[in-house]
Amino acid sequence: MLLRLHTCGEADPKFNGWAADKYGPKIVMQVSIVALTGFIFIMVFANSLGMLVAGQVLCGIPWGVFQTLTTAYAAEVSQIQGSRN
Repeated sequence: MLLRLHTCGEADPKFNGWAADKYGPKIVMQVSIVALTGFIFIMVFANSLGMLVAGQVLCGIPWGVFQTLTTAYAAEVSQIQGSRN
């Protein structure tokens, strides 16, 4: 059960899209990386099961951002080459 708790915290793709439109995808990614660093410290220094569960759920939030934002950003930045006949 403890291994799957990060899926509870994965952020909604609509929120990620809104944040990327408002602040830019690079800023949202950087904030997520900093947040993940702090949430990992919660899990490393957890002294109870509840604290470990909270760390797992909180780590899921930046991981959800990474899942949705990176693919949208790559699709936006990469060029599509047309077929040459």
